[in-house]
Formats: sequence, structure tokens, C-alpha cells
Amino acid sequence: SELSRFARAAGLEVHSIIGLRYNPFTHVATLAEDTDVNYMMACRKPA
Repeated sequence: SELSRFARAAGLEVHSIIGLRYNPFTHVATLAEDTDVNYMMACRKPA
């Protein structure tokens, strides 16, 4: 993804990427495999 490229260009290692699904009727957010729209990415800076 574009965000992964930016992170790597900044010297970060991408640790994980996970999708986020939100149901507006139940007001519940869940983690999902789909990263097409909403997602979170965890990065770390190498020592």
C-alpha cells in the first residue's frame, strides 16, 4: 500500500496491517482481513 511505502521510506519496518470494519447500526467496530477501506498499520523503528 502507499502508506507502507511511506513508512519504509521513513526507515520504519511494517509489523502488521489489519482491516477495520464498523457497523453503524450496532456501533460496533471489529477487526477484519479486508484492508480496502479502513485499516490500521503497526510499524517499528529498527534499533
